[in-house]
Amino acid sequence: MSKFLGMLKCYYARFTVALGLLLLLVAIAGGNTPVAHAASSGDWPTYLHDLTRSSYNATETAINSNSASSLKPRWIDRIGGSTGVTISTQPVTTNGLVYWGSWDGYEHATNPSNPTSDVWTTFLDQTPYNPNCSPPQAGVASTAAIASVKINGKLTSVLFLGGGNGTFYALNAATGQSIWSRSFGSPSQGYFLWSSPAVYQGSVYMSVASWGDCPLIQGKVVRLNASSGSVQNNWYSVPSGCIGGGVWSSITIDQATSTLYVGHRYYRFMQRDRNVCASIGSTHEEPFIGRFMASACVTGGIGW
Repeated sequence: MSKFLGMLKCYYARFTVALGLLLLLVAIAGGNTPVAHAASSGDWPTYLHDLTRSSYNATETAINSNSASSLKPRWIDRIGGSTGVTISTQPVTTNGLVYWGSWDGYEHATNPSNPTSDVWTTFLDQTPYNPNCSPPQAGVASTAAIASVKINGKLTSVLFLGGGNGTFYALNAATGQSIWSRSFGSPSQGYFLWSSPAVYQGSVYMSVASWGDCPLIQGKVVRLNASSGSVQNNWYSVPSGCIGGGVWSSITIDQATSTLYVGHRYYRFMQRDRNVCASIGSTHEEPFIGRFMASACVTGGIGW
């Protein structure tokens, strides 16, 4: 039972993929209890809750052994008309709002107490339609991370995420307005941002992968200044001159040791420069190999 309740605490905001539905589950005690704005103890500000991706909020008390059996939908938001659009992001909650992205290119901020219209929506673009790519088109697939950051000397709630155009954004979480943006490359060149960023000690870390290997790009992790968007470090998953190793996974950070953990792909690790790739024994397409690595957050040096 305790494991079951822990899983419920992990996900009291849920979504369905490919149907354009956002579903909020709430614990109903004694009838139509209104939904209060999220308190700090109930916030879920990033993918899987925190930098360790624990998927657990120990301070959440609304879902417990007494209320778990009475969970039912409070509201359902549908987008994309009768056909719907894909929602692959995990909703995150803070500031009394639910933030979520959709493949029509929009990031949404919704008040769960009044979900009939979004508090704000910001268009962050889509990939160009290409029937030869898989998927043929995508929009906002990156789950947002929200943190308080000093912007022009003022502490501001900032929402960080990847758009549908290979660009990384810092938005004002209250208004949806862009604070800064940084392009990593166009989807037409193969660049796409699937993962959720990690905000740590004034920096934001983001993984870069390809748009369904269409075409392949050199995978990497980028460290940026959270206040300005300036690039501080790049770590590449394959050597210069080679392509592949797209970093699809969201970064995990061990704050005790300032160590970054991320998984990436070695699928289709291919040559751009025959001599460079030949020196590491890869002059042709290789089978799928999963890889996991650890890196120092500040320097980007590989631990193993």
